[in-house]
This record gives sequence, C-alpha cells and structure tokens, in this order.
Amino acid sequence: MAGPLAGILRMRWKDFLLFNFLGAVAWVSTIATLGFLFGQFASIYEAFEKSDLTLTLAAGGISLYWWHRHRKRLSEEEETREKQ
Repeated sequence: MAGPLAGILRMRWKDFLLFNFLGAVAWVSTIATLGFLFGQFASIYEAFEKSDLTLTLAAGGISLYWWHRHRKRLSEEEETREKQ
C-alpha cells in the first residue's frame, strides 16, 4: 500500500526507502516488545483460551441476531413499497 501511494505522490525513491525502513524497524520493535511483555502473562492467556468457545458462540449468536433483524427490516420495507 505504501509503494503505490508514494508513487502517486511522486516521492523520491531514496526518501521512500528511508521511511519504509524506519517504519519496518518501528513496527517490528513494537510487535516484538508487545509479544515479549504479553508472554509474561501466560495465566491470562490460559483464561482466555478456556473462554474461546464461549466468546465465539456469543459473537456468532449476536451476528445471526443482527443479520435476521436486518433481513426482517428489509422485507418489511419491501412490503411497504409494494402496498403503495
């Protein structure tokens, strides 16, 4: 994504390489640090691991509810248009 945008904006390739490198260093450093810090809390991970199925089922249920509600509203709007 950065390459095409830099081309559209006519960024010099030397500047692009520098900023792309600096962005990659910042990204990798941040992700590695967060991974290390969160790795220290294995007990929290185990608690989330046990609740994965529950969270997945809850998210699926909420999604189905909203989908059903949306479809019902669309069909009601269509019936209203047909009556007019």
